[in-house]
Amino acid sequence: MDKINAVLRNAAKGIFARRENFPVEYLSDVRIEKVNNAACCDIWFMTRGCSHDKKGGCTMCNYGCGKGLIVDDEAVIASLSEQLAGIHGEIEETAISPSGSMLDDEEVPPKLREKILELVGGLNCRNFLVESRCDTLTDAKLETLKKYLKNGRIYIETGIESCNDWVLKNCVNKNLSLSDIKRAVEAVHAHGIGMCANIAIGFPFINEYTGIILAVRSIEKAFSIGFDNVVFFPYHVRPGTFLEFLLRNNYYRPYSLHSFCEVLRRLDADVLPRVNISWYRNYYGKGSRKIIASPSSCPECEERMLAALDSYKNKPCIDSLREIDNVECRCRERWRKKIQRQPLQLDVALLNKALAKAYMQ
Repeated sequence: MDKINAVLRNAAKGIFARRENFPVEYLSDVRIEKVNNAACCDIWFMTRGCSHDKKGGCTMCNYGCGKGLIVDDEAVIASLSEQLAGIHGEIEETAISPSGSMLDDEEVPPKLREKILELVGGLNCRNFLVESRCDTLTDAKLETLKKYLKNGRIYIETGIESCNDWVLKNCVNKNLSLSDIKRAVEAVHAHGIGMCANIAIGFPFINEYTGIILAVRSIEKAFSIGFDNVVFFPYHVRPGTFLEFLLRNNYYRPYSLHSFCEVLRRLDADVLPRVNISWYRNYYGKGSRKIIASPSSCPECEERMLAALDSYKNKPCIDSLREIDNVECRCRERWRKKIQRQPLQLDVALLNKALAKAYMQ
């Protein structure tokens, strides 16, 4: 199967070429959250940008750095060193997530990568997650991870988004197929490293009901092909993305938080402890330029829903899911009636209409 929709790729590339530079508010960010009542550390740092993005990459993503932005590797190291020096005590899990892929040499040069891994490897941490695309994984790079992160279990966290090849090709522009993903899981496990799948909801060119069904099937499929854990999240609309273009032209809107929660409800209870959630809220704050539109419910219940999702994130299980169900609101009934009217379908006509519009820009 051809993994590339050339028309979508070229349309996205044209939109990305007009993108402004990624706002340099800071070179790195270290955030501590609670999961299973334990401290978890999220590490992000600025890079040259995702190499896949430069080719006309994922529709929801702006992890290319725009035009002419130069990133000083030494300044990134200094910024990370300062922030990591303030972390003390035991960390359950540390996730290293650059602008794109940690193991992409074009984005993160090997010397920079080794310096960062050396810094992070000094943390008192039980589990390390390194975010990278499946097509960046090599035996040598996996062994480098084991060299520096020897104090805890290592996992590769990789964005597969969906286990549906049509969605990967026509909604995400991922340039990956399910067979590629399966091979990556086998290769990583051969090194004694775990695999964590990032799975999303909020794809363009499908309705919310179809998005719910696809997300449930993708999570179940991810476990069946060998992933150890799943991180499930909804899409936000970020500036300079194909999703922003679709939003501005009324071809897209973010999914409801109710749809995000519905996926969790449809999973077997014994699977939930291995399904973590992320980005159900805008971590940058509502005034930030980094997010244009987000999944939401209504002003009456949104903060209560987010608090319930925080509880689930801290302890993913059926009991935490019941806390989400206890958040009743009139908007939930309106959402329920809306998805009940929607057919299970992929909207090829809307895809073609949006691509034609993009080429007119």
